[in-house]
Amino acid sequence: MDLNTFRNDKEIIQYLEGQLEKIDSLNECRLYKEEQLQLTDEMIHFRNCIEWIIRSNQVIKNVKYALTRCLKYAEAMTWPLEETDNKELYSYYLEDAVYRKLACK
Repeated sequence: MDLNTFRNDKEIIQYLEGQLEKIDSLNECRLYKEEQLQLTDEMIHFRNCIEWIIRSNQVIKNVKYALTRCLKYAEAMTWPLEETDNKELYSYYLEDAVYRKLACK
């Protein structure tokens, strides 16, 4: 992303908020009760896949939350080098999002 294409910070924030809204969880394809009771290899494999999708959705939710909080604290900062609670919380949520993203690789 080239920040020079934006005229001001407000446009950057609007762009980032728009990108965050696009982050969505995966379809979990829940099984029907009859399917859950089947013990075939195919059904067990499918259930395991669903478990991974459910766990992935939790990570997606947490990353989105951390980035949203980070953006709100960054918005409240008046100067990038300030030493305030806003900067500490901004840094905390940014590190949280990066950690979660790296943990997924």
